[in-house]
Amino acid sequence: MNSTQLAIIIPAYKATFLEQTLSSIAMQTNHSFHLYVGDDASSDSIEEICRKFKNKISLSYHRFNNNLGKNDLVAHWERCINLSKNEPYIWLFSDDDIMPDDAVAQIENSIRTTGSLFMRLPLCVINENNIITHNNPKFYKSTSNYKELLMDKLEGKISTAAIEYIFHRSIYEENAGFVHFPLAWCSDDAT
Repeated sequence: MNSTQLAIIIPAYKATFLEQTLSSIAMQTNHSFHLYVGDDASSDSIEEICRKFKNKISLSYHRFNNNLGKNDLVAHWERCINLSKNEPYIWLFSDDDIMPDDAVAQIENSIRTTGSLFMRLPLCVINENNIITHNNPKFYKSTSNYKELLMDKLEGKISTAAIEYIFHRSIYEENAGFVHFPLAWCSDDAT
């Protein structure tokens, strides 16, 4: 995988944890990605925070003039994905999450060894005090299918969020983007 294979997309609005998020991305053991930050007309200093990382990672910042996320978060996700330069793989990340330092390396390895068009990294939720409040169990096998993922969710074995999914652009385009639900709840799952 070269530097144009993975687009990490952050639909940004809050600056509260953005610097920690970008720090975790800058600390990746593998920098084979391009980061796109789409500022949803925030009153926070999103651009100023991004500027601190311009010389550390491959990063593009864009400020949108209207706050689309307050009415249609999924539409904001999609316009942020449209900022990307057609990298084959897309990782929709958030402005308040931390990326494990080997995440991009894990993704590259999965692409190289399985050729998968859809991948999932397990969720770990921390609060503002850096205390883990939820941790999905480790995968019990290296690959699974959509039925197993759905059953694990329905049976309460796992909880998932959009930031866990890395997908090939062709899947996104074949589905004409995401399914639009109010507040984007389950839009990633339905898609």
